[in-house]
Amino acid sequence: QQGGQNQTQNQTVSGKMFINPTTGRKTSDYGQRWGRLHSGIDIGKNGRTGDIPIIASAGGTVIRANYDRSYGNVVFLTHVINGKVYTTVYAHMEKMFVSNGQSVKQGQLLGYMGNTGNSFGAHLHFEIHEGSWNGSRSNSVNPLKYVNY
Repeated sequence: QQGGQNQTQNQTVSGKMFINPTTGRKTSDYGQRWGRLHSGIDIGKNGRTGDIPIIASAGGTVIRANYDRSYGNVVFLTHVINGKVYTTVYAHMEKMFVSNGQSVKQGQLLGYMGNTGNSFGAHLHFEIHEGSWNGSRSNSVNPLKYVNY
């Protein structure tokens, strides 16, 4: 009997490590843009109006949920999956429904898509970092490594 020794901290709903955090289409890629690293992907709302849900791509803990001049209303989640730390970032939200220190499950509502901060239209800016968050974003990876858009 294993007694849960091989269980990860965050159980998945879908059987996938990460699920798509919202609906819509990819409007901007990961990589160099305007002379600097665009450290995530942007997902637009396909011309729909109303509240577009943003959900937790994986279960974890809210390490930051606040307003940032660049990211606007932003939620940072830390995850431990198969013994490895990941951080996901959800930026430019209109409304946020989570707070610092809160535990969230994969698929749980974090907020609604918006146009806050340095943004030029309603969308979700989504980042995945392999490791803990750092301001230089040096451990960001293309989210398409883990999600499909």
